[in-house]
Amino acid sequence: MFSGLANSIARETGFVRHSPWDAALVSVIPLLLTAFVLVLFARGVPRGLPVAVVDDDHSALSRKLITALQGVPTARVIAQPATLAEAGALVRTGEIFGFLYVPRGADVDARRGRRATLFAFFNAQFYTAGNLVARDLEAAAGSLNIALNPMPPGHNRAVDSRAAREAPVGAQAALLFNPTGSYDWTLGAALVTALLHIAFSCTMVLAIGREIAPGARREWKAAAGGGLLAALVYKIIFYAIIYTFHGTLYLIIMRGVFGFPVHGSLPLLIGAQFLFYFACGCLMSVIIGASRGDLGFSIAICVMLTSAAFTYGDAVFPFADASLFAKSLSAMLPYTHYMRVQVMQFQMDSAVRDALPWLGVLALFGAILLPLGTWMLHEVMKLTPETAGAPGGKTSKPAGA
Repeated sequence: MFSGLANSIARETGFVRHSPWDAALVSVIPLLLTAFVLVLFARGVPRGLPVAVVDDDHSALSRKLITALQGVPTARVIAQPATLAEAGALVRTGEIFGFLYVPRGADVDARRGRRATLFAFFNAQFYTAGNLVARDLEAAAGSLNIALNPMPPGHNRAVDSRAAREAPVGAQAALLFNPTGSYDWTLGAALVTALLHIAFSCTMVLAIGREIAPGARREWKAAAGGGLLAALVYKIIFYAIIYTFHGTLYLIIMRGVFGFPVHGSLPLLIGAQFLFYFACGCLMSVIIGASRGDLGFSIAICVMLTSAAFTYGDAVFPFADASLFAKSLSAMLPYTHYMRVQVMQFQMDSAVRDALPWLGVLALFGAILLPLGTWMLHEVMKLTPETAGAPGGKTSKPAGA
């Protein structure tokens, strides 16, 4: 077993060393993808999102409100249009993400003890930016309330304020696990995994596809000890180890450079990554078999499935009330189950036992797809006769191409 694994790894290493494109797929491209995500979310928290204020009151209250808005971290007042129509036009052209409307008489109502209603509008098409803007608009209005209604010394606003007397039950919201709203902490971690697993899956299609052609398969199986199953397992292991290294490197950079700790178990995360990539490799063998060795078609299916994982992986967008089709597609993707482990261990400090079911699902992917992929590849190989081996497995045309 170990000699077959060593021979297969040595053979694969030799091929990668003499193939610049294959070498790039296991070195330069994963590093570039990781660097791309790190640079993309380097600022972490959005700053200075453009907003506007429509001031129909022209009072001391509205001026204080504009000053308060200038002090919030996320929003930045760039315009004060005269009408709601002008503000709406700025939203439609993408110049601002939202605006605050101060109606006429707001200052008078506030000074007479009546409720002065301000209106915040934000562009929900840009979900994250719009919600951040809405949060800051509300925060600015809240800070103005405190300034207009100070409490005497020794009094508690929650107990003594009129609002507390009118609403005996209150609620206070607290952000868990990502209180700063950092992009690289949540979105970046999900995106880099998605990009790496797209690159890994394409690499596996090419690595397996070049071996099933006549002249290459004999040498491939001989290096592993003569069996197709062992040859497939050892090849997937080789590339899964490499991409597990790249995924772990990202976690180490996040911890060592950007100061984001791995709240759970790093060894468990590393093991989960290996199971994840191994499951993806098994899935690619099934795709190649289903396409009857047509690598062009296999790559197309590979990219379609893996690129959809970021959307349907239940890591960024909630799927609690999704359609049956969306839930079924999500459950079919190894990315979905790995991301649950990553979120639990990287961000949420969940117990190890909470991650075990998802590790079991990833192992089940491999247990089911590996024998299926082996059988399907064997059937593909029957389509073309065995010929003399081409050195290094370099062949011009795969089966079914």
